[in-house]
Amino acid sequence: MSIQRTHRNAVLFLFATLLLILAACSSQTTGTTTSETSPKPTGTSSAGQKIIYIPTFSPTLTVSPINNQGSGASTIVISLFNDPLYDLNDNLEFVPKLAKSIETKDNQTFIFKLDPAAKWNDGQPFTADDVTFTLQTALNAKVDTTFNFSFIEGLNAAGKLDSDKSTISGIKVIDSTTFELKTKQPIALTVLQERFANKIYFIPKHILNDVPVEQINAHPYFQNPEVTIGPFKFIKFVKGAYVEVAKNPSYYRGVPKLDKIFFKDVAAETILPQLQTGELHMNTLPFGTIPITELEKVKALPNFDVSVSESAEPLVAFFNTETVPLKVRQAIPYALNRELLVSQLLKGQGSVVDGPIPGNHPNYNKNIQLFTYQPDKAKALLKEANWDVNKPLRVLIPTGNAIREHASELMAENLEKAGFKVQAEKYDYPSLIAKVRKFDYDIAIYNTSFFIDPSSYFSNLKSDSANNYTRYKNPQADELITLGESETDPAKRKLIYDQLQEIHHTDLPHLSLYTEKKIAAVSRKVLVGKPLRLGMFNNVNEWDLK
Repeated sequence: MSIQRTHRNAVLFLFATLLLILAACSSQTTGTTTSETSPKPTGTSSAGQKIIYIPTFSPTLTVSPINNQGSGASTIVISLFNDPLYDLNDNLEFVPKLAKSIETKDNQTFIFKLDPAAKWNDGQPFTADDVTFTLQTALNAKVDTTFNFSFIEGLNAAGKLDSDKSTISGIKVIDSTTFELKTKQPIALTVLQERFANKIYFIPKHILNDVPVEQINAHPYFQNPEVTIGPFKFIKFVKGAYVEVAKNPSYYRGVPKLDKIFFKDVAAETILPQLQTGELHMNTLPFGTIPITELEKVKALPNFDVSVSESAEPLVAFFNTETVPLKVRQAIPYALNRELLVSQLLKGQGSVVDGPIPGNHPNYNKNIQLFTYQPDKAKALLKEANWDVNKPLRVLIPTGNAIREHASELMAENLEKAGFKVQAEKYDYPSLIAKVRKFDYDIAIYNTSFFIDPSSYFSNLKSDSANNYTRYKNPQADELITLGESETDPAKRKLIYDQLQEIHHTDLPHLSLYTEKKIAAVSRKVLVGKPLRLGMFNNVNEWDLK
């Protein structure tokens, strides 16, 4: 098995105290992407300020509100200085943020009422014009964005405007605090909340209105977004080290109690040691996790509260269905000893599922019989498929998480024992995703997110989806995906997604390896604020330190 290793640069800590003093004394530092040492805390405050330090081992790539470059860590950072229309709370409920309400009579035309108190941090009011400006700018064919709202009327299957269009027919301003959104077909409210209201971040029309759309991505604002509408203000971005934000004194939901937050890029193996030394106040989920195998060490941390979450965010093997034929895909689950991964690698702190939905999700199909380890059956199916055993099967493995990396390596070893010739290639997460988007892989392994609405697990597997990087095509599955998005009755939706999971269990565009329980650790110096699977930063303005 050949391994291509891509090493991420280690974060250095020289001159840390000096950097912290500089950060505390100046709140007007501009954004930068040069290499720089990450700051260390000295106790809970500096120069009388309340400062919290939190980690991510998945690198922050950008601070652009309209293009997170596929980085979950970047999304977290952006959410600190930009509010969405709706957010998630710690009960996994969608709650109003910039939008006070959503009303609809037909689940196709939705009326959004904005919070009239919402203002940009330069004092200008946030209005429905900012909403339409953001959408029509970000979704212009000439603009790079990770927004994809293909269900909105007037956008194409890629969730963008056609090249000859500059306005979105499905968006209409009613008044300064009201706008109308129309979808191509009726959709469930939770679909709209999760895939639009919770995913969109805004840019200020009064700052960017005169910028030609073809020049928008190169505008300095997207490297230094000083005018935003969140609980914190952007201060500085040092790529590979940290993002610094400071409280927004005019935040419409209440001035934050913290003065600053440093969101630090760190190596995964340094999170526990930095908790021990007080350099971090908590870990994060899922991008700053501590291996579940370190649970006893974490429990031994003095002055920390520790808990373990339910299993979620499966580790999934996604198949390039054009290079890995169906019969070959069907052989793979029988080649994998996934129960051994859970019992030995995770020390029993996890579970096996076949699809992307974790077993504790209300839409998980419990009637599907899980694949079991049957290497002889795997070899027989592989022979039946007439697979060329000398053809390398390229398996992309993400670095940055020791357990995930080890599990992926064991999967590759299992496949070799079943008769595959495996070419395992290791990449940092951004590089791996870049290869997936170019279809430059056979199997790619990475964690999915946890979604409230079940449609989010399947929308990217629709044949015409711009994000269908598996190239999976099944007309019956497409029809069920469409039905699931439009059905509003929870019982009927459950039946639809049960059937869809059964089809995918046969077609195997993906296969989960396991779901892992997550450790959450937070310093007792933190009065308010803690690691959560979802909704962690919903009330970040209320976070506080002793």
